[in-house]
Amino acid sequence: MSGMHYRWFEEEDRVDAFGMPLSRGEIDRMEREQARAEAPDAEHLYTRGEKVSIVLAAVLLLTGLWTADGRLFLISAAFLLYEVRKLVEVFGGKQGHNLANVLKGFSIVLFFGAFFLAFS
Repeated sequence: MSGMHYRWFEEEDRVDAFGMPLSRGEIDRMEREQARAEAPDAEHLYTRGEKVSIVLAAVLLLTGLWTADGRLFLISAAFLLYEVRKLVEVFGGKQGHNLANVLKGFSIVLFFGAFFLAFS
């Protein structure tokens, strides 16, 4: 079959325990939970490059704290918060995905705020 293939046409037989068809949101939730169950453990959560960048950001965070450079401190803190979201998603339990989204949004806003402070 060539052409466009819509994903909602391929799974019409999914039903719950009472025989009612599942909504797209319920199917997505089940797939997300299954993917989370198959998620990598804490050892393989970050790549080597990400680990190096986390260490570098931690050194820059401490440098910004030591020299009282608030801009460098905030940019480094924003990056570290962005990287911590992976740990929160894995170890956050039932609300881990929601907490990771909150951390992601906060770290992006913090980065833009620190960037604005650095160049204003």
